[in-house]
Amino acid sequence: MLYDDVATHSRNPFPGQVFNAPTEANVPGVDVWEGVQKDYTGKDVTPANFLAVITGNATAVPAGKPVLKSGPNDRVFIFFSDHGGVGLLAFPDSQ
Repeated sequence: MLYDDVATHSRNPFPGQVFNAPTEANVPGVDVWEGVQKDYTGKDVTPANFLAVITGNATAVPAGKPVLKSGPNDRVFIFFSDHGGVGLLAFPDSQ
């Protein structure tokens, strides 16, 4: 689940691509976005979808989107990154 606001931003000079390091002139960069699996992007990145994914509720997400199928003996690590704020866990376009 990622909002994908860098690769798709209108000011990105390389639409759909993300480069994380400058290169010398005439040396091609490495697109770190190529091949990244993106199951939930843009408007699908919502608190409701996030909760449905981590609880395995496939009926609460858009058709065909994956959810976790973990059991009581599984350990799930969730990495959540945003711009930060004390006591705040935020999603784009959500309250």
